Amino acid sequence: MHSIALGFRRRVSARLFSRLSRDDVRDAIAGRPNLTAWLAGALSAPVRPSAARAVLKTVHGSLSTEWIAQRVNAPVVVLHRHPCAVVSSWLRMGWTGRTGWRVPRELAVRYTQDDGGLPQAGAPLSPTEWIAWNVCTLLAHQDAVSRSVPMSYTVDHESICADPHHVLRELAHAVSWRWTTSIDTFIRNSDRPGDGYETNRRMSEAASAWSRHLTSRQVQVIRDVQSRFPALHRWT
Repeated sequence: MHSIALGFRRRVSARLFSRLSRDDVRDAIAGRPNLTAWLAGALSAPVRPSAARAVLKTVHGSLSTEWIAQRVNAPVVVLHRHPCAVVSSWLRMGWTGRTGWRVPRELAVRYTQDDGGLPQAGAPLSPTEWIAWNVCTLLAHQDAVSRSVPMSYTVDHESICADPHHVLRELAHAVSWRWTTSIDTFIRNSDRPGDGYETNRRMSEAASAWSRHLTSRQVQVIRDVQSRFPALHRWT
């Protein structure tokens, strides 16, 4: 009966989640869930892994990576991605409703060593500028984490897109994960159009998609902010 109840909860939760708009999801991530989002979360139930090992992927846990690593005896993989690609993704996902610092400003101070030149919380910057400051701070923090956390591994998004089977197979070997033909199949099946919260992407297009979605002015704004972070200079 317990498994039946869990299955029912998951089906109801998934159905409620499917009714949420992109704005609803954005508000829920920001801690302002509407009733439908709250119910979807309250009824959700964890799925027991079918294998002895499991992968936990998060795009919102960057600032908690060190905390997680201290409590979980598991490898940590940090994905390095071009700042323009991440900013473009935030803009396309509609994460522009909140301006100002979304991450602690002192992190930006730490990674730029330039307190006097950083914008204050109420500075009248454009959404692209504010997103760039937050994204670059997060990416610089990820770079620092990859250097300080034991059992941490890094992989470049561009490298994965260029040769996913080879790069991911090497990563699996590094973290002692057994490679199977089902993984190859999953990678092949994921190489198709997708957007938003979908996980499918055309790999040949994913790495450079930002260049088609950002204006030249937006790219320059991002690069100006990126230049303030020494850890991100490899993308200049």
